[in-house]
Amino acid sequence: MRCDEIRDLILTDYMDTQMPRDQREAIEKHLSSCENCFDLALNVRKLTVQPFFGAQRNRISKDAVWKKVRAQIEAEHAPTVRTNPIGELLNRLKENFYIPKPAFALGLVIVVLLGVKIFFIAPKAEFQYVRQIVNQQEQFVGGDIFDMASDDSNGSYGTDIEEYFL
Repeated sequence: MRCDEIRDLILTDYMDTQMPRDQREAIEKHLSSCENCFDLALNVRKLTVQPFFGAQRNRISKDAVWKKVRAQIEAEHAPTVRTNPIGELLNRLKENFYIPKPAFALGLVIVVLLGVKIFFIAPKAEFQYVRQIVNQQEQFVGGDIFDMASDDSNGSYGTDIEEYFL
């Protein structure tokens, strides 16, 4: 075996003793003849394996471990309590509808412009149209519709019935 193959095996299966006996004997034979690989095996053993010699194993049952894992997962996914209903509604809308900021800004500008048109520009045009109709009716009647009572010089309403009731 070559040194690079031995180094890979030292870092993996040799220290774990998870290899067949014949392969382990071949590695030990190589370590007895190669000083660099021997030093590597010694350092790896010193740094990774020896600190765990004599350590007591923690005897926790598998069920206890899985219960702990499940409790942690459930705690991470537990719903948070929100006290602000408007903020909760906005968060739900944000989760369900993604609108990029430029598109949202453009939509907002369009809504504002339509609002200005409807509430400020349109009433003026309607008012002018109504004023034209009133002027046409005044011309048809032959005077100012709103000042009919002021046309009488004696201050009467014109007929006896109007004067009786008014």
